[in-house]
Amino acid sequence: MSYRTPLVTLVLVCLGTASLDARAADVEAPDPEITQVAPAAPPEAPVAIDDEATAMEAALTAHKSEPSTGDLDELKRRGSIRVLVRNNATSFFLYKGIQQGFDFELVKAFAAKHHLRVDTVVPDEASELIPWLLEGRADLVAAGMSVTPERSARVAFSRPYLHVDEVLVQPAGEAPVTRAEDLRGRAIHVRRSSSYRATLEPLAAQHGFTLVDAPEDVETEELIARVASGVVPLTVADSTIAATELAASKGAKATLVLQRGVPVAFATRPDAALLRAALDAFVQKDARTVARLHKKYFARPTKNAPSQRDVRTTGAISKWDPLIKKYSARYGIDWRLMAAQAYQESFFDEHAESWCGALGLFQVMPKTGRALGFRDVRPPETSIHAGIKYMAQLIGGFEPELPFKQRVRFALASYNAGPHHVADARMLAKEMGLDPNKWFGHVEQAMLRLEDRKVARRRPHGFCRGSEPVKYVSDIQSRYDNWVSVFPLVDEKGAPAR
Repeated sequence: MSYRTPLVTLVLVCLGTASLDARAADVEAPDPEITQVAPAAPPEAPVAIDDEATAMEAALTAHKSEPSTGDLDELKRRGSIRVLVRNNATSFFLYKGIQQGFDFELVKAFAAKHHLRVDTVVPDEASELIPWLLEGRADLVAAGMSVTPERSARVAFSRPYLHVDEVLVQPAGEAPVTRAEDLRGRAIHVRRSSSYRATLEPLAAQHGFTLVDAPEDVETEELIARVASGVVPLTVADSTIAATELAASKGAKATLVLQRGVPVAFATRPDAALLRAALDAFVQKDARTVARLHKKYFARPTKNAPSQRDVRTTGAISKWDPLIKKYSARYGIDWRLMAAQAYQESFFDEHAESWCGALGLFQVMPKTGRALGFRDVRPPETSIHAGIKYMAQLIGGFEPELPFKQRVRFALASYNAGPHHVADARMLAKEMGLDPNKWFGHVEQAMLRLEDRKVARRRPHGFCRGSEPVKYVSDIQSRYDNWVSVFPLVDEKGAPAR
């Protein structure tokens, strides 16, 4: 099989004569390490949403929607583990673009030991967690799921990694409820699918209070907020959730303990024995990781905890979202991918400067910036424009017959390591019997081989610290997958999401 080497050439057009005047110093000869392209003129007016971004999402996240019911061995072949989480303060959330959450970080630590990426899957309703797992939409549930007999009849649980109390949450100004009999005639709002329902049903029959079904798409945190605001009279929460949320609210308090020491565990399909055994071993051997994360999220919650300032309240990944959306739309790229790349490059620090002189949010080299038509890449808007324009040109430089998602992944690797090293890795992949047109599991493996100087000296462009682009692409793909779960391109009415 043959393919073109992706050495797309960015033509520097110098207006005027080649006279040796002061202006000539600002014009640099084309650099072979700068990917070149003759880009099509972008539309003058950016749009908030377009077919290109939608197509990019479909291409780059297709692996998440393909049903798979394999065990740990299949996950390792795929290179990722799909995890069902809830977008809340304890399971999974974004804070200043950083993926956080007790459950997410716990799974991330497990996945790292098995060299797996973590792809989060966020169903619209809590009641969908187990059905989606059984349908093969994900490989495990990590959503603070309590172990109950009803759930155990459908899924298999790992060794518990946490034990919680189920506590009553009531308005702060009321006399505290200290006995179940004090609940007579009152109403408690909980989701029907929650473990609290099973705890409350026999108590309701015994003590004469009413259970009200809360909407399945409403998180326990939101129910606590509704109690604090007087919209809901009472609810129930895990002690961990209550501690986190009540630290930020003066309007509610936790009083009566309804159930003590409830086990919380990972849920897998019953036939995923290898995965479950690995999870059991992780929970048993990595108690320090569990303790560290428990301390981080639950031990000393304060009103300034990250969970109170995450994307659920800010509605944004970063303060740069408007500019990233503007230029991503201009070049037909999904803005969430570009945000994930900007985070990888600079952690959204507009003053970032690398040891080699790369500048700004997208860490563009000044020479590359000038080649792209930008005199100074320090200003945030210029850096964003230059980085996204460069990515668009890199994507456009690969042969069009390649699957689009592979062009994007090769472009990300090229942004990090340079297109020449990616070309070397593709040729080496073919020699190794791998597919030179696929990144994950194929060209990425060849890229790692370029760190071996004996191998590299036989390549046209020599040594490459291949582990860096491999990690770069993997981190951005994982972050993008997870951000897509939280930030839709369009809202429920089909309009561009704001």
